[in-house]
Amino acid sequence: MATAEKEFEGRGIAPESAKTKRAREKLIKQWEAEKVHFNPKALKDTVEKIHKWIADNSKNRVQIEKKGIKLFNQNKDAAVVSKKVQSIADKLKEEFVVFNK
Repeated sequence: MATAEKEFEGRGIAPESAKTKRAREKLIKQWEAEKVHFNPKALKDTVEKIHKWIADNSKNRVQIEKKGIKLFNQNKDAAVVSKKVQSIADKLKEEFVVFNK
């Protein structure tokens, strides 16, 4: 906990409240308890489960060669302008016309 307090000392940031400190301590305890479950065997088992799931569901996948997918269009199409932005643009155009007369 001292590291968090030292981090805020010289920056003019208000110290944490007691409620925030308790929440931080609770989260740290939970993370420490969960770290026990992350070991090479658990990771290997999870990888095997993922590979099995992918193999089992391969019949439902669509082959990308058959399906044309474009991720980007190099900004050829502009985004749709919202009504609010369009109204502001219209007002600016009107003011520009009036100002230039």
